[in-house]
Parts: sequence; C-alpha cells; structure tokens
Amino acid sequence: MKTIGNRLRYLLNKHNMRAVDLSRQIRLPLSTISNILNDRYEPGVYKIQQLARFFNVDLNWLITGETTVEKPRTEPTYIIEDRDRIISSFEELGQAIASEIKKLPTELQSHYWNLLIHFYQILIKINQ
Repeated sequence: MKTIGNRLRYLLNKHNMRAVDLSRQIRLPLSTISNILNDRYEPGVYKIQQLARFFNVDLNWLITGETTVEKPRTEPTYIIEDRDRIISSFEELGQAIASEIKKLPTELQSHYWNLLIHFYQILIKINQ
C-alpha cells in the first residue's frame, strides 16, 4: 500500500465502514475523506492523528506504510469503553446544541459554532 489513501481504504474495508460512516464518526467532511481515499489530498498531521487514533493503528504505518498496522492497546478495555460512551453522550449533546444554534440570528451563529467546535476539540485533546 503506497499511499495514505490506500491504507485508509484498507482500514475502512477491515472495519466494514463506508467513507460517510468515517466522516460522521470523526467529524471530517466527506469530501475530505474522499479526497484522501483518491489521493487528491495529503492530510495534515492533525487529520492523520485523528485517523490513527480512531482506527487504533500505528501513526507511522498510516503515514509511511512501514511497521505494523495494529497498535497495542495501552489502556484497559473498560476505560476505553467508558470513554467511548461518554464521548458518544457529548456528541448527542453537540447535535442538540447545533440544532438550537440554527435557530439563532445569523450574526450570532458563527460565535456559537466556534464555541461548539472548540469544545469538541477540547474533548478530542482530553481523549488522547
């Protein structure tokens, strides 16, 4: 597998996922996922980290294709499962907040969207 796109396609197939599923799970636009898969876009470090973390694969493998695919789990399974449940709850909350933001006057929406995005980024950082 010569490209990140090839390796990402491999991971999607391995996990029986579609690009749209991945897009929803890690909150990247579907067009970005599609461009990575088709080698039209070379993702930056942040996006590569998101993908590696999501699929629990070695970062070096995702970037270069070298080393092994699987990354050993460093946390007990119960912590990972609990963390996923908590993040899922925050995602549901985020969706509810997003629907409320859409009801605000246009001039206020961007401020609230930025706040929601920063909140989600903090969750991702905490989850690392």
